[in-house]
Amino acid sequence: MKNQKNNNVIKLDGIPESLNINTPKYVGRYEIGGSTGMSISFSLSDKPNLVNRFFCKWCLGWKWIDN
Repeated sequence: MKNQKNNNVIKLDGIPESLNINTPKYVGRYEIGGSTGMSISFSLSDKPNLVNRFFCKWCLGWKWIDN
């Protein structure tokens, strides 16, 4: 079986189309930790507003990165 990924949908050959997997489209991520590659990040499908991004950076030290 081959996996095919197109437009955020994973299609498997031989499997009914109703069982396809819809993957989310990520718009960006918060990066937590240092800039030397020792960090954790988590992606979001909706971009937080400017106030939320500002206070996450100012209070928690999280950095927002757009995709």
